[in-house]
Amino acid sequence: MRGQVGAPGAVGVTEAGEVRTVRRILLDELGTDRSQLHAAAYWKRGSSFEDLDAQNARRYAAALAAGRDLSDPEVLEELALS
Repeated sequence: MRGQVGAPGAVGVTEAGEVRTVRRILLDELGTDRSQLHAAAYWKRGSSFEDLDAQNARRYAAALAAGRDLSDPEVLEELALS
């Protein structure tokens, strides 16, 4: 997790269709500091892991080609949630 050691935080890993809702609840309703949150889709209903791997590879390749910084946590979170 980013942020201060020992600070409270949250990790949300769920189905792709639900991860945005969980992230919004943590940020907006519970007041979790964005720097203490990592939300990622672990799977997508109706897709195989091979399908998801191929989709992720295309998304990350497109981000690199567009000059995006894949070491930036916000870029990585955006890619994970798209």
